[in-house]
This record gives sequence, C-alpha cells and structure tokens, in this order.
Amino acid sequence: MSKPKPNKSGNDELEIEAVKSPHKAAVLAADLAIFDFDLSSRAVQVSDAGRKLLGLKSSCTINSLIKLVHEDDLEVLRSAFFDHVEKRTEAFNVLSRIRRPDGEVIWIEIRGKARHNGAGEATGLTGTFGDVTERVLSDARRRESEDRFYKLVENSIQGILVHDFQFRPLFLNQACARMLGYDAPEDVLALDRTIELIPPDVRGEIQAKAKVLESNAEPITSEAVPITRPDGSACFVDALATKVQWDGVPAVQVVLVNSTARKQADDEREHHRKMLESQAKTLKALTRKLDQALIKAEENAAIADAANRAKSDFLATMSHEIRTPMNGILGMAEVLLNTDLNEEQRRFVGVIKNSGDILLELINDILDLSKVESGLVELERKVFSLPQQVTEWSELWRPRFEAKGLEFSLDMAPDLPNLVRSDPTRLRQIIFNLLSNALKFTNTGSVKLKLWASETFPDSAIVNFAVQDTGIGIAPAQQDKLFEKFTQADPSTTRRYGGTGLGLAISRRLTRLFGGDLTVQSDLGAGARFEFSIVAEIADSGDQTPVPAEDRQTGADDARRLRILLAEDNKINCEVIGATLTSAGHEVFSVQNGAEAVNEARQQGFDILLMDVQMPVMDGVTATKLIRQQEAENGRRCPIVAITANAMSGDRDSFVAAGMDDYVAKPIHQELLFDALERAVGGKIARPDPASSGPEAANASDDDAESGKILEKILEDIA
Repeated sequence: MSKPKPNKSGNDELEIEAVKSPHKAAVLAADLAIFDFDLSSRAVQVSDAGRKLLGLKSSCTINSLIKLVHEDDLEVLRSAFFDHVEKRTEAFNVLSRIRRPDGEVIWIEIRGKARHNGAGEATGLTGTFGDVTERVLSDARRRESEDRFYKLVENSIQGILVHDFQFRPLFLNQACARMLGYDAPEDVLALDRTIELIPPDVRGEIQAKAKVLESNAEPITSEAVPITRPDGSACFVDALATKVQWDGVPAVQVVLVNSTARKQADDEREHHRKMLESQAKTLKALTRKLDQALIKAEENAAIADAANRAKSDFLATMSHEIRTPMNGILGMAEVLLNTDLNEEQRRFVGVIKNSGDILLELINDILDLSKVESGLVELERKVFSLPQQVTEWSELWRPRFEAKGLEFSLDMAPDLPNLVRSDPTRLRQIIFNLLSNALKFTNTGSVKLKLWASETFPDSAIVNFAVQDTGIGIAPAQQDKLFEKFTQADPSTTRRYGGTGLGLAISRRLTRLFGGDLTVQSDLGAGARFEFSIVAEIADSGDQTPVPAEDRQTGADDARRLRILLAEDNKINCEVIGATLTSAGHEVFSVQNGAEAVNEARQQGFDILLMDVQMPVMDGVTATKLIRQQEAENGRRCPIVAITANAMSGDRDSFVAAGMDDYVAKPIHQELLFDALERAVGGKIARPDPASSGPEAANASDDDAESGKILEKILEDIA
C-alpha cells in the first residue's frame, strides 16, 4: 500500500516553517493566525485561525488575500514586503486594514521574516498576524483626544504654563507667552526659571505656595501677581496652580488670567473713592439746585407751549379773518375782468388782483408756518407719477423764465422711480418756492431743476432735488439766516425784491417732514444751488387711482349748466360767487345760514349745494348732516361743496366725514371753484368765456412789493 499524500488543508501537514519547528505543538495549541508565502510558486498557506480571522472558509491564493487588503493600505503593504525581502529591513512588521467578505473592516498587525537559501536569496515569507482593531481605534481616540486638548490649550485665551517645582518651564501656550511679554513659547522655554519674571519682593510668597502644593494636591490660587516683562512693562495675573504629572515627573500646571485692567481699575477706584466722598455733598447740593431748575424749566416750557399754541391759534384766526374779505377783493376783481373794460380800467383791476394775490400768498405763508409749528401738518400719501408731475410743474414755470430772458432746463435721471406714494401738494410747494426765488434773484443766465435718486431700495428711494441759478448769490456768512422766520440774507433784499422771508423757512420744515433736509451752496455773485431730498415710497401701477372717464371729457357740448344753492352769510362773498357762477350761465339761489339751506334743499331740487362752513344760526357742517339725513329718507343725494376760510390740517377729513363731497378755500379762484364743482357732479360744467377777460393785467411789481411790505409789517406786529 502506497503512502497517502499529505492533506494540504489539514493542520498536521501545513507547509509552514514555523509549524515544522520543534514548537509545533505549542503553536497549534495557541491557535495562532499563521501564514507562509512561497516566492517561487506564489503559493500561500494560512492556518485555520488565520482564515477564521480573515473570514475565509477555505484555502486561499495570494490574489484572493490581496483583494482583502484595503485599497488605501495596499501600497504600504507592498513596500514593506519588498523592503524586507530585499534585506532593507530586519523584520516584516506592518499594520493594514482588511475588508472581510462580510464587509467588516478590521485592523491586523502582520509580523514575519523571510526565508533564505544557501545563496542568501529570499525564498519565502513566514509569519503571524492578529486583530489589533481595538488597539488601533484606541490609539486613534487617544491621539484625537490629545489633539483636542492641545488645540484647546493653544486656542485658549487664558495663559497655560507647566513648570517643575524648581520653576523650570516645561510647556506653555501662545496666550501665556504673549501675556508674559514674549513673541513665542520657545522664548519662555529658553529661560532658566520662570520665577525670575516675578519681582524679588513677591518671589518668596510664590515659592512658599509651590512648596505647599508639592506636599498637598489641593489647587492654590494667587491674585494680582506682578510680572515684569522683557520690555520693562508690568502686568498683573491671577493664577490657579495645580499639581500634575508631566512625562512621569511631578510638575505644576498654572492657568493665568490677565488681571492688569482689573488691578488698575481697583487702584483707580480706591483713588477716586475719597474724591467721590468729598464731592458727594457738593453733588447733592447741585442736585437740589438742578431739580429746582428742572421744575422751573418745565413751568417755562408749559408757558412757552401755551404761548406758541395761542400764537398759532391767533395767526390761524387772523388768517381766516383776512382771507374772508380777500375773497371779496379777488373775486370781484375776477368778475370785473370778465366785463367790458377799457385798457386803463383793465390795468387798474389787474393791479388790484395782483396785489391781492401777493397779499394772499403772504397770508398762506403765515398760515403754513403756523400749521407746521403747531404740528398740524401731516403729509398725504397719494400715488402719482413723479417724473410726469415734475414735468408738468416745470412747464408752468417755463414761460415765466423765458419772459425774463432766462434759460430754463429740467434734468431728470433715468433711474428715478416712476410711481411713488407721497404728498404731491407739499412737494410742489417746496419746488415752487425754490423756483420762485431763482426767478426773483436771477437777472441773466439760466435756472436748472435737477432730479436724481441717490439710493434705491425695494420699497422706497431717496430722491434728490436741486435748483441751480446764475443769480446774485449769497455770501457764506449770510446763508444761515436764509432759513430763519421773517429773515432774508440781507435786509436790503426785502426792500428791493419784497417778500417776508418765510418761503425757505417753511420749505426746510416741510423737507424734514419728508425725511430729508434743505441746504444751500452759494457765493456772492456766483449763483446759488438749493438742494433737498425726500424719502419716497415706491408704488405699484395697480395702486394708481384711475382718472374717471368724465374727468377726461373735453367737448364743449358736454358742459352742463347747473341749478345751484349757495349758502353764504357774507353779502360780498355771496355777490362775488353768485356773479362768477351766473356769468357762466348757471342758476344761483342764495341763503344766509345753514338752517335756510336745510329748508331750501328739502323743498327744491338743486344740482349742487355750495355750503359756507362758518355761518350764524346753523353752521355748514351741521346743515350738511341734516340734509344727508333728509336725503336718506327720500333716496336722493345732492353733491355738497364746502366753502371755507379754514385750511388747517384735517379740515378736509372733517368735511368729508360730515357728508360733503369737496371743498374750496377762500379766497375763491374761478378755476379752482369750477374744478371742484366738476369733481362733485362728475362731469364738465359751463365756465366763463376766457376770451372776455382780455389780456393779462400789466405788471404791477412796485405796487405788489409795497402791498407785501404793508402786510408783512402788520403780521410782524401781531406776531
């Protein structure tokens, strides 16, 4: 019988040098993971324990084993193998990750040694390997923990210093080096002893604390320890010292906090304490005086507020009382201009009307100032096209500049917002004030109105306006006076050009209501540039109120002639308004008070009611409410337009709330009156023939200026 062939897979017949050794039994008993690799045949054998560790169930080849090696470790394994077989290393020892067939990744440590033939050539590699995953992961966690510790130490704003009990430095972070006055930790490590950084008179105390710490593990604190830096400056640190082991040697870990600022503050606090105590009595006395002064100031402020309110109320009342007769003057002048007059008579009436307009302008300025100072002006929020509106305003002024031989231009930046929600009336007032001044004080050259947006946001924009002229200019020393009430840059200006000096004062206050300001740049004889800005809310096209179709009608054949009830207690105003309306073909019925208006409105059918607000017996607001109650019963509604000399903020809202449809302020201008009537009835109405009024009245600037001076003096006296 032939001898059986060896079983390559059995433990008793492994072709492994280590197994054939005299210690075969011990190796097998240890259940070691053993491998043998033959270089010539590339045959590899792995013990049962090794295959179990690798997750293999049967014999394997060198290629199948290589496939188990993690791709990131394959090159390291190959390099270690070739370095060893080529005798560049004495032993084969390498760590590698293995991806087992079930997907689990483990770390193994491979140890082995090459076999050599008689010629000294490597013929194979025999060795062992084992699972060191837990050790590798533990080392990684330890290194990560150490890295975190060192990063924490290095990034700490607190100084950390480690020294032995002879104060020889062993470690410190960058914050500690900077605190001690050094650029880098290496500079401190080069010192013999850190105790030398402490002044001699304090060293003994610190050394004594170190001896206590050496024999007692309890941490020790020190406050405001002085440190002498290399540049001679001093700092103070608070220290917490703890006994630690550093590389197996007892040492001291010190956490340092810079307390220089606190120490200086403490010293200063102590220095000032006595000063404060000595000043306490004086301060107490001053406080009593201040309290008394505050009480007095509050009393004076209350008196001043009351005086301002009384002044504003008085000015508003005076304006109302003046506007009522002005309605008669201007209204009769307009009616008279519609009659057949010769050239001289027309010039006389023109002087009356122009003088009245100047007086009315001054009254309006006084009223505006009164409203602004009383806080009664609230900006409206209407949607309008800013470029279109400014263009229309500019065209109104262009003939005036051209008549004076001046070049007028409008320069609007293309990035201006189109639709904005703001107060066009007050914006127009500011622009007209500035254009009026430019026209008044410019004799040759040009005037330019410029608009641009300095900042644009999603919902708003800062819009800038500038009016620049080539006029007489203003000396820098006089410019601050421009925006004061009743003041002009030079008193002679008033005598030469007229005016109260209220326009710019009002304009500046209005621009500040808009969220901006009004400024001037000028020099004497070099023209002037007035500039202001507003914060404008950007509106959508859908926010714009469409113009009613009836407001767009222009055909003369559509004009209506109305049956009008006029409630007005002032006979002159009644005659003026009646003459104005009848000259256009309307039928007018007059009553003297609100009670008569209620009675007539109930008995007769009118197309519209003109209702004075202030009347005896019954005022216009009360009469309107009663008429609306009557109409609610019979189902008929007649438009009512208020006539008032009151133009204070909120008046329009109160009129609308009472049931009125619109209002006209006195003195009444024909165009504004007919505009209000058309808005109320919702269509065009007959107007006086403009051709009958003849040419414009002659320029009466001298008379106008004189009239302005008279009213200005009156208003200054009553103010």
